[in-house]
Amino acid sequence: FEREGEYFSVRMPVELNTERVVTKYGDIIFDKNGRPVKVKLIEPYTKINYPDRRSENIVFIE
Repeated sequence: FEREGEYFSVRMPVELNTERVVTKYGDIIFDKNGRPVKVKLIEPYTKINYPDRRSENIVFIE
């Protein structure tokens, strides 16, 4: 991520079943001023493992 941006995240539905009921939510990252979020990627996603044994995936969509 660029250090100069101001970022926030919003929890949004990312997966629905055939009845259009949300089955999975995800946190989407935005720049506060509407600028593109610029990152240098080796992979299109990254997994974060926390000390309390939780983990989460971050996926970058172009």
